[in-house]
Order: sequence, then structure tokens, then C-alpha cells
Amino acid sequence: MSTARLFSIPGGALVQPDLQERLVALRRDLHRHPELAFAEHRTSEVLARELESLNPTRLDRVARTGLIARIAGRNANAPVVAIRGDIDALPIQEATELPFASTHSGVMHACGRRALMTSPPVPMER
Repeated sequence: MSTARLFSIPGGALVQPDLQERLVALRRDLHRHPELAFAEHRTSEVLARELESLNPTRLDRVARTGLIARIAGRNANAPVVAIRGDIDALPIQEATELPFASTHSGVMHACGRRALMTSPPVPMER
């Protein structure tokens, strides 16, 4: 799937170009450094830094490598929105030859989870 399809729709962009570049870089970094379930220590640290940049009212670590962030919206009366993203990779050898291919032999993100991992910051940036 092309980067443009992840972050835009026909007739207009969903995010600003600078945010799109940041999210693409984050997605590629996460793809380059996959980690299996309950071993996503680097992934968790990278995502925690991204979430911290959004000034959350809470950022909790759960289940060893999981994160829960509470980010206040612009309207305190608006409904609460919950966004969840899986961060674990799969025990599969990558054979894509992409410039951001997995650097961990026998482990890769093969099911689009990088897009899920990078999507939580999108609504908060808008």
C-alpha cells in the first residue's frame, strides 16, 4: 500500500504534509525494528516518546510493553474516543528488499500493524 493511500483521500489530505512525513518516518522505523509479542521494548519506548510529545494527562505502562495514554481533547463535553493498536511483529522472514526492511532476522511486521501503531497520534495532532 502506498504512503499516499494511508494518509490521504481523493480530493484532500487527512493530515498536514509535515505530520505525514513524521508518521511515515515513524512507520518505517517501526518496520525496520520489529519485536515479537511481550518483547516490544524498543517499540514501546519509541511510541511512548511520540505520545509524550502530545502532552498526555496520563501515560501508563501495562502488560510489560503496553501503553495507555489519556490525551485531553479540545472540548471537554465531547465523547471519549478510544484508539487501540497492536505493536507486536510476526515470526516471519522478510523478503521485500525495501529500504526500510526488517533488520531482525526471522521477524517482521507483515500485517499492516505499523500503520496501526502510527495512527493513534493522528487525531490528536488535528
